[in-house]
Amino acid sequence: YYEYLLKSWLQSNRTDERQWKRYEGAVEAIRRRLLRRSKPSNLTFVGELHPDGTLSPKMDHLACFLPGMLALGAMSGAHISTRTAAHLDLAEKLMDTCLEMYSRMPTGLSAEIVVFNRRAG
Repeated sequence: YYEYLLKSWLQSNRTDERQWKRYEGAVEAIRRRLLRRSKPSNLTFVGELHPDGTLSPKMDHLACFLPGMLALGAMSGAHISTRTAAHLDLAEKLMDTCLEMYSRMPTGLSAEIVVFNRRAG
């Protein structure tokens, strides 16, 4: 869903402000509600929100589209916002996590779902 908000804004030649606002709102909701850091490795991940409001510390490898989407949104040129640097920073952190999800596996392929540790030690 999220990437289509950005894509439709880009396809409108960056004129559909409604889609841009939806995209920015969605990214900010992800940042506020779904982002966590693992311990002790300090990897940034996007958790899974349950209907009861609890968040599971797990991330599907398919969520690894997010860094590219965030970078594209931040660098799209015609619509730089005050959030650009924050989105690029988040893209880099999530890309580091995705790289680790793949590189830590003996096969070089990520598991379908990775569960992160949230407790130190």
